[in-house]
Amino acid sequence: MNDKERLKALIEYSGKRINTFAVELGFPNGNVFYNIKSGRNGISAILTKKIAEAYPEINSNWLLTGKGEMLLNSTSVSNTKGTPYYDVDFIGGFDAIFNEQSVKPNFYINFTPFNDVDCWVNFTGKSMSPLITNGDIVALKKIDNWREFIPYGEIYAIVTEQFRTVTIITQGYQDDTFTLMPYNKSEEFRPQQIPTKLIKGLF
Repeated sequence: MNDKERLKALIEYSGKRINTFAVELGFPNGNVFYNIKSGRNGISAILTKKIAEAYPEINSNWLLTGKGEMLLNSTSVSNTKGTPYYDVDFIGGFDAIFNEQSVKPNFYINFTPFNDVDCWVNFTGKSMSPLITNGDIVALKKIDNWREFIPYGEIYAIVTEQFRTVTIITQGYQDDTFTLMPYNKSEEFRPQQIPTKLIKGLF
């Protein structure tokens, strides 16, 4: 992988947009990354240091040279250790995980950066492709205080009485609404407004 490809993999791993990712690392905007994407600059040692401080699980040698794997931590599956994985779709069957004590996980995924999440489930749909594609598994962590504060521009899973979806949440047109932004920019998927009172759970 060249610098551009490694940067793309890293940003996809972070789940953030370029500008949000840049600000998180202490840059005023995403220009440092756009220069890498255009081929004008490469991934520097200073940038690698900032990324390593924010994401200690990233392999700095891979980031600089492309050698080895992106993550220092390997992923393993077991019957006891890690975070539970349920073989259900987030679109359907998800309620049973939290509402029925009889539902048991199929196995546990031991992946250190995500071992503090509540569960792993399947994702169905195309609204978030190519970032999250149909058939991927996603890690979910419940947010209890989202009505008090929520960072906009990040990816969330939403549960209402009628549907479940994974989307990017931005500020709504009114104070009591959110704008749901699909990652897939095709004509099939458009931004939608949702009243926050309809949301039963946010992950």
